[in-house]
Amino acid sequence: MTITSVSERIRKRVSASLLNFRIYLRLDKKGRAERKAIFSELKNHSDWLKQVPAYDLERYREAVRDLPRPSPEQIDDFVQFVSEAHSWYKHLPWVRPGWFQFYLNPYVAYDSQQLDDGSVRLLERTGDMGFHYTWMTTKRYRKRFGYLAYHCDGATDFLLQTGGDTLRYGEPKALAYTRKGEPFFVPAELGCVLLSGVIHRYASKSSSFWAWHAPPDEVTPERLARVNRAKMFGGNDDDPLYVEVDALLRPERERQRGKMRRTITQMLETLGPQG
Repeated sequence: MTITSVSERIRKRVSASLLNFRIYLRLDKKGRAERKAIFSELKNHSDWLKQVPAYDLERYREAVRDLPRPSPEQIDDFVQFVSEAHSWYKHLPWVRPGWFQFYLNPYVAYDSQQLDDGSVRLLERTGDMGFHYTWMTTKRYRKRFGYLAYHCDGATDFLLQTGGDTLRYGEPKALAYTRKGEPFFVPAELGCVLLSGVIHRYASKSSSFWAWHAPPDEVTPERLARVNRAKMFGGNDDDPLYVEVDALLRPERERQRGKMRRTITQMLETLGPQG
């Protein structure tokens, strides 16, 4: 992938959940000018984010008052979606969970095109495929999940390296937009829950499980090599080793997914009904 294509994607196709994954851009000397240009673009956006107001609960209630609330089926589907939206078993610590926040966003599943001043223009997602496997059109997203959105603190940033400088680029808080397209940060006390990488079904295929959780006498080099080898070639869900590990992880996975459902339900109860 060339730096031009990366820049084009960052400027034109970054979604409203801007930066839901981590990318390292390491460029050689030949790309120095392009690298500086992208660094400047991202810094402008970071500076713009500093000016975005943080809403209190009452102001946020008013901003989402007219949004339809998701059905129980949409909540269940959203929990499944978020659980596998990224390789959480790689990005989140196993023994120190990360903060997730669930909320409603009038412009969820919209693309945000970054302008020269760092601000964004909101664009409805249509039929063009995005650059992440979770991408879907605005219409399809709304049908599946309503206006539900999420933010993960700490595992979803861009890190752009430019020589001796590193810019951490991502939304520091849950970002949403009013019906008029005005940005704001969601109240930090609403819809928060601690989750770990075990929420992803592929956690059972990760050798990290053995490194952190298995008894020492079970963490054999042969078993670790087998897991890593299987991961490299895609693995087999019927492999006895995966079945064994999944059986151990499943209760904790379901417990955490249950926490997600309860957190979303409590968030909706705090906001109150539509209208």
